Amino acid sequence: MGLADRIGEWHRNDYSGKRKEIERLRELYSAMVDGSADPRVGELEKELNELRGQHEKAQEEAKSWPERYETLQGQYKDFMQARAREDADRFWDKHGSIKEDPAKVEKFGQLLDPNGPFGGEWDAYRAAELLELSEESFRTAVEAKREGAPEKTAIKLAKAEELIERAHAALQERAAAEASAVEEIAKKKAVEPRPAARITSGAERTTVPRAASPSAMDSQDLDERRLFAVRRAMRVHNGGKR
Repeated sequence: MGLADRIGEWHRNDYSGKRKEIERLRELYSAMVDGSADPRVGELEKELNELRGQHEKAQEEAKSWPERYETLQGQYKDFMQARAREDADRFWDKHGSIKEDPAKVEKFGQLLDPNGPFGGEWDAYRAAELLELSEESFRTAVEAKREGAPEKTAIKLAKAEELIERAHAALQERAAAEASAVEEIAKKKAVEPRPAARITSGAERTTVPRAASPSAMDSQDLDERRLFAVRRAMRVHNGGKR
């Protein structure tokens, strides 16, 4: 739309408005001359009747608001109860083992109590995680929450400490096993006979002349030389000839 078109539309609207105002003034003057009712009174009465009708309609609708509110509130409660049941069923499907241990059931209830002895109310799923920890790790998590740590962080800290303790215990167990193995080997070596004792075990001296035995230097084998040397040493020790 061009500028000329917009100017033309503005003049037309302005003219139409002024024309209506002129018509109203004309009717008013005619009524004053003829002594008839003011036409503006009729317009005001019409507007008043319309407003009354709207007011009555609003009042009728307002009467049903409490009932509608009660209905909506009931629907909301039903929805929340159904959702709570679904959440509870889902929780117990995952953590049903808690109900099998009376001690865990009691402690779980205390964890959900805002005034309970474990740092206030815990989230149900976090509480279930706590019940799987050792007593020492449980106390660590509770103390962390009391000091202001979020529940998730408190449990992570407790689990980290538990892993460290397990690793330390495993290292100690391994060290003990290795020490036991070394001790066992040492005992076996202590009771094992010396090589010379194994060689001469059960040997007896004899007075029967024997043929001259070859000397140690006659053998080219190192083990045989060693054997000759041991035998000669035993003969000398027992009073024999070299």
